[in-house]
Amino acid sequence: MRAEEETASASAQAVGEARRTDGARRSNVGGRDPGRRAGGREPAILTDLETEVMQVLWKLGTATAGEMRETLAATRPLALTTVLTVLGKLREKKVVRLVPTIGRAMKFRAVVPRAAVAGRSLRGLLERFFNGSPASLMAHLVKEGDLDDAEMKEIRRLLSNSTKEGDGK
Repeated sequence: MRAEEETASASAQAVGEARRTDGARRSNVGGRDPGRRAGGREPAILTDLETEVMQVLWKLGTATAGEMRETLAATRPLALTTVLTVLGKLREKKVVRLVPTIGRAMKFRAVVPRAAVAGRSLRGLLERFFNGSPASLMAHLVKEGDLDDAEMKEIRRLLSNSTKEGDGK
């Protein structure tokens, strides 16, 4: 009976090690498609506060929670504990990771590019408000977007270039 218990214990330990190894491998987003989260999933949709913290992190590159709090203070004063809580949530969503440092301060780095998060958020917006129709989104922007002449000209240019590329011209 003791041999069976030891074998079961060794098997459970091996499974645990495999899970830890697999989890560590999958959380290394930077080695594969940086626009995808662990396991090949799209980046998480972020809350407004998480997005504000990420904007600061994308701007700074790597930063401590205190540095992010200082940068945010001009537009949104937050307690350090709030910034740390948000960073914890962002780590759970696998869009931020800790950077090894010398000393006690923890530094953070974004592991998902801004464009990937923006794309995911825009796709979510399209689905939630425009039934997945980019044409409906564009119509809304043109009608309700309060666009100036320069923005309208740029939209026309982009659409024209997109049409030419699609025709193989």
